[in-house]
Amino acid sequence: SSRRRHTRYISVTGVQTCALPICFDTVEGETEIAEKMGDLKERHDWGIYDEDLFNYLLKTLNSAQEPQFLLTMTTTNHPPYQLPSTYTVPDLKIPEELSGRLIADRTLAQKRFNTYRYSSEKLAEFLTKVKNSPLKDKLIIGITGDHTFWIVNFSEEELLQKGSVPFYLYTPAGIRKKFAPDMFGSHADIAPTLFNLALSEKEYNGLGRDLFSKTADFAVNPFNLIVNHDGGVLVAGQPKDDHDLKWQGHFERLVPSEPSEEHKKLSLKYKSLMSVLDYYFMKEKQDQKGPGSHADSSR
Repeated sequence: SSRRRHTRYISVTGVQTCALPICFDTVEGETEIAEKMGDLKERHDWGIYDEDLFNYLLKTLNSAQEPQFLLTMTTTNHPPYQLPSTYTVPDLKIPEELSGRLIADRTLAQKRFNTYRYSSEKLAEFLTKVKNSPLKDKLIIGITGDHTFWIVNFSEEELLQKGSVPFYLYTPAGIRKKFAPDMFGSHADIAPTLFNLALSEKEYNGLGRDLFSKTADFAVNPFNLIVNHDGGVLVAGQPKDDHDLKWQGHFERLVPSEPSEEHKKLSLKYKSLMSVLDYYFMKEKQDQKGPGSHADSSR
């Protein structure tokens, strides 16, 4: 489509706290949502609850007169883990196999499980409403988490799980595809995937890959780890300090292995990716300061 898309950044606080490579037409948060929804019944320390945010999204999408791109962030599942007074908390019991791996206070962990359950329920209700409305044939929805579950003790062999988050994708039936069940991917791959589904005839610059493409797949996480089907590398500053890894089980655990050419390629790929990201980060900082200035490399 050659039609212009209205881009909105919507969060529960209305504060854009991260640098994103998108130029937004509007930034909307608690104040704007309350005004357009006729105020809100309840708020928490970070802003508004997920159910109100999803209701606002539905209202925005149903009343849209032009194509929309909405980037939305929720924070109900965030300390101090508050819930609406109208929400009935189900009787959740922590399984013993999980209870033995908790590194956080058990009471605090229970509160987090409760808010996670609430957030998941409200997200499911939003998706159900979409799928049972005319929007089902008009929307592409991508859902992911911004970081992993930090109250569980991961072993040294669970490097991939330690930095992993889920990614859910909804598409209209007419363009629906299937992911390969054992495919690797990262956050950087989400935007190219959505872009190709929505604007397949447009060119763009990106560092990730379309998850439906046939190009070689790999995954990276914030712990200097890069993996593919053959194994992985825990990348260090010097190649001689890299930790070469292989899979044990069906992509379940990473254990030490002998160096290989494939490992060298993975290490180089990781460092190349980080170098490109650093370049764009530094360039953005310098552009913000203006000509003749030097960007501060500290982050």
